[in-house]
Amino acid sequence: MAPLIEEHPEVTEELTEFAQVSRKTQGFLTPCLMESAKGHEAVVLGLSWKKALETGAFVSTPGTITFQVHSSTDPATVLCAVLKPNAHEGGMPWYMTYAGEDKHGVLANVAVPGTTVDIPEDAEPVPAPTPAPAPVPAATPASPKPAGAAPTNTRDLRNYAFMWISKSDGHHVNALEEIASRALPEPWGFGEGDYSILQSYITQTFYKLRLDGMVLENKGRTFAAMNSGLVTPRYEDLYLCFVPNTMSGKQPWTYAGVCTQFDNSNKKLSAKLCATFPEMPQRARFFNDVSDIVFDASLGTPLCNWEHIIIENVDRIPTDFIASQLYGRQAAEIRELVESIDYDPDRGSDGDPFGDHAKGLAGEQFDELRAFLTENPSYFNRIKAAMDGALDRACVRAAYSFRTGVPSFYPAINDIQILLPLCLMDEDVPDCALVTNKDEHGRYEGRTILTLRMAYKNARLLCRPESEWLSV
Repeated sequence: MAPLIEEHPEVTEELTEFAQVSRKTQGFLTPCLMESAKGHEAVVLGLSWKKALETGAFVSTPGTITFQVHSSTDPATVLCAVLKPNAHEGGMPWYMTYAGEDKHGVLANVAVPGTTVDIPEDAEPVPAPTPAPAPVPAATPASPKPAGAAPTNTRDLRNYAFMWISKSDGHHVNALEEIASRALPEPWGFGEGDYSILQSYITQTFYKLRLDGMVLENKGRTFAAMNSGLVTPRYEDLYLCFVPNTMSGKQPWTYAGVCTQFDNSNKKLSAKLCATFPEMPQRARFFNDVSDIVFDASLGTPLCNWEHIIIENVDRIPTDFIASQLYGRQAAEIRELVESIDYDPDRGSDGDPFGDHAKGLAGEQFDELRAFLTENPSYFNRIKAAMDGALDRACVRAAYSFRTGVPSFYPAINDIQILLPLCLMDEDVPDCALVTNKDEHGRYEGRTILTLRMAYKNARLLCRPESEWLSV
């Protein structure tokens, strides 16, 4: 386990000490388990995690840990669970995003076939625990944490630095305002006073730089800096600088300001930056080959995980489109429910670079819709066929213009993705974006969908999108 702890120091032998496992995720696992294990999903996951550490039945990357889950109904079927860093302040360091069949063969070379875990005799079957509600993204600085508290994400800027700055008049200014005032002008939000695009950009850029060891700290840890990847109107690189945080129990660093290498408007900080580091911090590098950021239409239409796209992410699909596919007497009641849902799919993702899903009443209504589509495959297939058609049109469009496929980067998987527009209600107006990746054989796969705001935030990480369909 030592190498795993070195890579992810917050990981322990007890799954519940560092990872949140929701009711929904445990529910995905239930149908895959033998009868004696059903009702003990949390126990199975905890024991499987320990067994995986003992046998090496896991695959770890900087942004994902996939481990084998035992007690499958079919000994020849490998089950897995996927853990990813938790971006929410105040939550567990990791959370489980999936539990079920290892459909992509991630564990093919490490899985131990045909094994089970021994559930204690005194273990009573219990309902899956209710997941903790996702915190609302704060508009104020993060609250102090108890001394010695585990970080929620070791590569998260919110855990690294206090991102406000004190002005000479005693006022505190959000760092985003200062950064936006120095950078080459562009839309940094979706309305006046909104910096959600810039917040997403800075957060994810930091994550990538930290992942690659490119956030510089001097030996005495008295000064730190990163290249923001942004430039001034004169195309000078802008650097974010940090000094130690003197407030006990808070982030180890505090934002000191933004400057260029030779900055007349912030001479003191600029001089400190140049004197501390022999070379200026480098920009984040997101790809090695230009072909990685261009959609190659000659490879054919992406193969899509429609069940994940339609069922799990149905709250990112326009309800008008869903309702239009729910015709017929059998769907009258669910169509009425869908038409009554009051939810803006972008509302949940503002200020959150990793996106979100509907909560509250709307979340319950979407859960009813998910259950209906699961139990009535004919209606699922209608929606799938319509989205297949939209994807075919997107691929034709991409073959005509390479600018149709918009490159983006998602730090959680540390990989380039290509976004394609899905026009569902009007063939000329995109409603959402399909996220595509190349698999190990070089073929495109459609992994998930994003709202247009979420898509813009992910695309902005590489550069300001210049596509004809993706804009603020």
